[in-house]
Amino acid sequence: PLGYSVAPLALKHFLEARPGASVAYDVRRLSSVIAAVQSGQADIGLALAEDDHRGLVNLTPLRRANMVALLPRDSALTLRDQVSAEDLAEVAFIALDLDSHLGRKVKAGFDASGVSYSPRIEVRYCATAAALAGQGMGASVIDPWSALANRAEPLEVRRFVPQIPVTACVITRRGLPLGGLVARYVDDLRAAFEGLALPGT
Repeated sequence: PLGYSVAPLALKHFLEARPGASVAYDVRRLSSVIAAVQSGQADIGLALAEDDHRGLVNLTPLRRANMVALLPRDSALTLRDQVSAEDLAEVAFIALDLDSHLGRKVKAGFDASGVSYSPRIEVRYCATAAALAGQGMGASVIDPWSALANRAEPLEVRRFVPQIPVTACVITRRGLPLGGLVARYVDDLRAAFEGLALPGT
């Protein structure tokens, strides 16, 4: 999700300051990002990663936040300050597929609330969930950075309970220190994360 939200902001600043630099930029699933960094195919990764990947790569947390509820603007749920799993069980729900770690985290939140998890639509990416919600097809639970990136859509963002924490991390190869341009990009990422006021948090 960060590949469509915060990372482009940091990359824009990075390239504006270095007119002679060129970058290969790709958006992949978390497992592919980790594999690319492990193999040396990529110098750096950025993901909503968890501590259980720490044995494979170096994870440097940049910012922690909670997943948020994304609602069509005409939804009755927009009248609430926060939205629960119980609330979303009563409306058309757009889910992140369970092959993704974010999808599994959202389902665990429903399970912890004792709420049946019955999505009407399943999608791979948070950006897709936002696009469908923007067309009034249902509500979703996505990361707050994706919600911020899609704020121009006819959508409302609310706190979601139970809280589902996510951590934005820089991923680097174990045993290799950051240096040169990679370290400068990480500096730009930190600045981009610190400068964002996240919706629904």
